[in-house]
Amino acid sequence: MTRSFTRFWARALIAAGIAVIVLGAVTGAFVGLVAPAVWLDPLGSAGRVLLLRVAIACGISLGAIVLGAPLIVGGRLLLIVLDQRALLARQRSLLIRILRRLPRETLSEPPQPPRPPRAADERFRWRQ
Repeated sequence: MTRSFTRFWARALIAAGIAVIVLGAVTGAFVGLVAPAVWLDPLGSAGRVLLLRVAIACGISLGAIVLGAPLIVGGRLLLIVLDQRALLARQRSLLIRILRRLPRETLSEPPQPPRPPRAADERFRWRQ
């Protein structure tokens, strides 16, 4: 699986999430404003029907946000992982170039243990 393939699907997830949210808002507006009141006539008064229409429109819009947001977040997270991978590859190549420029003598010497601070030497010295 190539990075461009994965990047394409990450962007497709983001686009699908945005499309779900937009379509949900449009559908909610359609149901709330344009849909005929025939569906809701058996419920009774006009005020109740209007309130129910607004509740259905808000519910559809909220449902679209709940369904679309994880798609957008998943796509963005996938893009972040791909960017981190590219950054790590650049850091690795830079470290390899730095390693190749170092003289061989510095690489073959064993590291010296760090010397403790002078105050620690005096504090823990045996009294004679």
